[in-house]
Amino acid sequence: MSTAVLVLAGSDPLGYSGLQADLRHLAHARVLGLGIPTALTLQAVDRMESATPVAAAHVQRALELALADSAVGAVKIGLVLDPAVMRCIAHALRQTQIPVVLDPVLVATAGAPFHDAESRGAMLEHLLPCASLLTPNLPELATLSGASVSTDADVLAAANALRRGTQLAVLVKGGHAQGPSVEDVLIHSGGVQRFTSPRRVGTMPRGTGCMFSTLVAAALAEGASMASAVERAHGQVQLALAAAIQAGRRRLSPCALDQGRG
Repeated sequence: MSTAVLVLAGSDPLGYSGLQADLRHLAHARVLGLGIPTALTLQAVDRMESATPVAAAHVQRALELALADSAVGAVKIGLVLDPAVMRCIAHALRQTQIPVVLDPVLVATAGAPFHDAESRGAMLEHLLPCASLLTPNLPELATLSGASVSTDADVLAAANALRRGTQLAVLVKGGHAQGPSVEDVLIHSGGVQRFTSPRRVGTMPRGTGCMFSTLVAAALAEGASMASAVERAHGQVQLALAAAIQAGRRRLSPCALDQGRG
């Protein structure tokens, strides 16, 4: 564990998703995980009770200390509620060349939105330019791009609109689509690559999006290319998802992760 992934995300005390789940997944991927909470949440498996931003000054100082003290090989950004926190994160990351994976958590699992128009705009203005990879699901892609994503052509157009001709890569997670398979689509400077797996049937665990983006960050920290990092993470998530469904668990089972390395 010589290289670290720094996670900035909301705290979920029960570990279904967010910071606690991300650190658990990194540990089982044998990558050192460092964590800075950006919001404090109270939630059950299918219910969000509250989400409170952490003070921007606290996040800023914690981020400065983490970047100065540790061999951070990649950063993963999850839930950030406060535009002031977004600005301080962007300011710190602009001083580095570290790969940044931005998972734009816009809506709680129970359906309550985390962001209004102001905070969505701040995410696009401040966090998106810092990102190496954006990992929206289909509803998030539609919201951030302001476009319909009902067809494959729509998805590619919306992703490229967010890329704005830059080196930003966009990984569109396909779990919200219909059909017998799930297709994750990576749009980046190397072209378009698709990663397809059978759709799992059963009681679905929480936090697949968090796990996916975190494991991509772990692979990037270890020096993998963007396409290789996404391919590895896709396989690991599918193994963990299958294990959790088979066991009837709502928390993703990290014991399956080692089988997906290589």
